[in-house]
Amino acid sequence: MSFDFMKASHGSVAKYPSLNVVNASISYDSSYAYEPDFESAAVALLENNTAYVKSMGNSFGNITYQNPKYFNKTCVEYNVNCMFKQNSSLERSMYTIRAGAINSLGKKSSYSSTGSNIWVSATGGEFGYDDWDSDSSAAIVTTLSRFTPDQYDDWDKLSPWRDNNKKYKERQFYTHTMNGTSSSSPSVAGVSALVIQAKPGITVPQLRYILAVTANNDRTAGWSSLSYSPVEHSVPEYNSENITFDNGWYTNGAGLRFSNYYGYGVVNAKKAVEKALDCNSDDLCAKRAELPDDYVSTNSRPCVSSDGGYNVTCTFTGFKGVENSETPSSEIEVDNMRVNLVSFGYTSETTDSTDVCYLASRASYDGLPYANSLLEIKMRSPSGTDTVIKPVYSNWDFEGHEYAKDYPDGDFMINTSDYLAEKVAATDTFTMKFKSVCPIDLDFLNSKISAVVTGYTD
Repeated sequence: MSFDFMKASHGSVAKYPSLNVVNASISYDSSYAYEPDFESAAVALLENNTAYVKSMGNSFGNITYQNPKYFNKTCVEYNVNCMFKQNSSLERSMYTIRAGAINSLGKKSSYSSTGSNIWVSATGGEFGYDDWDSDSSAAIVTTLSRFTPDQYDDWDKLSPWRDNNKKYKERQFYTHTMNGTSSSSPSVAGVSALVIQAKPGITVPQLRYILAVTANNDRTAGWSSLSYSPVEHSVPEYNSENITFDNGWYTNGAGLRFSNYYGYGVVNAKKAVEKALDCNSDDLCAKRAELPDDYVSTNSRPCVSSDGGYNVTCTFTGFKGVENSETPSSEIEVDNMRVNLVSFGYTSETTDSTDVCYLASRASYDGLPYANSLLEIKMRSPSGTDTVIKPVYSNWDFEGHEYAKDYPDGDFMINTSDYLAEKVAATDTFTMKFKSVCPIDLDFLNSKISAVVTGYTD
């Protein structure tokens, strides 16, 4: 069945009794819009045990803010993600299975957005016009419509694959230029459907776990194409300091491979179905038959700075149950990790109304894009897993003071996916670090920032 997700009642969609999997081939860019319907729909889908698979987005090289006075195209020049993909409520929704795209060469599609909130990847292709050995060679062959190229002026009728007189009859109703994470997302939804068919009644946490642990990564035989080195560049705005934009592939504290390009890897339908059939024999899979619990950090004023807010370190510890305020008696096995950045914002270091940081603190079109594009957010788990949540030069239009005016009761929960199955004690510490060209408002940040670990205790 199909729904217009932008118009349908999200509550009714989420609670539809026969839905096992929802595919959402949609994405928002550069908008910190707070839309409670999207967030409540994601929670309702989880509670209804409906898997929510969504495209990661096609904004890797896209720039929204074009004012050359305050922003340049360095993200394109450095080949790093140009768009921070946790802007709107739709992009931040909890427990979403976000899908990136790979091309016919077995590596990240040029357009596929990256980030710490990605879960897995699947086939998405490129644009289908160039030589067969290039990155843009092939996309996905799919049905086009009931129209033939001579009846309908479709956008790819002159592509080499379609413009072949000898193969015209066989290819007239097909296109080979379907691409985007809008095509990788239904691939993940299809694998999810096979898993659900193999194990009826499987829960969303079990499905997410299975997709993650069975995905092909850079160390899987035959998948060396997924390998890539950490992305590091000198940043002039930080005194030419060498900064890491992407960590490449790394192993988390539970022994799982992850990267901001591919998540846990490219979905493997055969292995996923086999794992589903054997789920009850896998302790980590079996325990996910129930929904996890939320545990929130409780230490007050977790953020400090020794240089007036340009470099800020936040520590999160003292985790207690959200429902019962009790300290867990055993370690928490992480299933999801979020940080509430609703109180992130800048403080002006000058009264000069032309100063860029003064403008950034007032969400000015001139100041905010500059400050946010240069902002870096990183995190480290108690197991020592280092995460790049927001890289330098990635666009983001959020400003907490403005957000708080519009949505005084709203949260802004940023997700990171790479701590799956790590163990965390209530007294353990997560560390988040901010690097900024404009001073961060420390008092405001400390007013609401906290971390939430969603997971399982013994």
